[in-house]
Amino acid sequence: MRCPVELRIKPLGLFALALLLLGISLGVTRLLNRGVASAENAPRSGSNGVRGGGEVLLVTSKTKKDWLQTEIEKFNAKNQGRLTVKVEFLETRDALQEILNGKVKPALWAPSSPIWTSRLGEAWSVGHGGKKLLSVSDPATFRIYLRTPMVILTTKEKAPALRAILGGSDPWNGLRGLNTGSRSVPWGTFKYTYADPLNANSGFLTLGMILADYGQRTQPSVDLKIVAESDGFKSFVRDLNTKLVYDEPSRKGSSDLFKAFLADPNRYDFITTYESNAIGAAEKNPELAVIYPMPTAVAEQSVVL
Repeated sequence: MRCPVELRIKPLGLFALALLLLGISLGVTRLLNRGVASAENAPRSGSNGVRGGGEVLLVTSKTKKDWLQTEIEKFNAKNQGRLTVKVEFLETRDALQEILNGKVKPALWAPSSPIWTSRLGEAWSVGHGGKKLLSVSDPATFRIYLRTPMVILTTKEKAPALRAILGGSDPWNGLRGLNTGSRSVPWGTFKYTYADPLNANSGFLTLGMILADYGQRTQPSVDLKIVAESDGFKSFVRDLNTKLVYDEPSRKGSSDLFKAFLADPNRYDFITTYESNAIGAAEKNPELAVIYPMPTAVAEQSVVL
């Protein structure tokens, strides 16, 4: 298996760049205007961080549901009578808004990226006179528990053709060729997608990979923020969007997109997703295949008290 190369962009810079890229390219800038929802509704019943009887509420994204539910059941069985963990699955951006609005009050939050943890802390502090809600500098209250690279998930039938185009050292130029018609696939019509970068860590990591690769190839000595605003990069990303499918699963985020692809692998020719999910899916379904773009980006999963 090819060894992934970690993307050398600071997390907060990558988050800012992803937002910038959306304004440039995706045609979904309406999402940028989606401010924090008003706090008209009271917190959901029972959504207190530490509840009576030693119950603790953990909020996390649906991407982790398959394996996390099993681990929580093991933990609760082992600690019966002392401590019980309850889990509520909310996509990361929705969870951030609901925590800020007081509609959900977890003791533990496991977002799709540590970037969201930092954003929650900053936004909370601004809205509460400088008070701190959490600390990402204290290892007793903040942990990275998983690092997994981004990969391309496709079918075994399509993998040879796509690997020849996307599996080398210049994957995004190859993808541009598929979008503009200078390259083709044996099955004719080409279509692909990745999760909405404003709702999904996997989406803005995909954009980050594209930007990092473009910058390294065209302007290696120029700051990536400047590269992102260049006409050349705007044109490059517009070309990449020609065959991009922006449908309901891709809008909802990583988990919904991943499940949509598993339910119908012919819905898209490929998606970008986490290696941890893709490898597990390929083990269960021998008709699926994984391709590693080079370089890739490493997604970090965290939990904060």
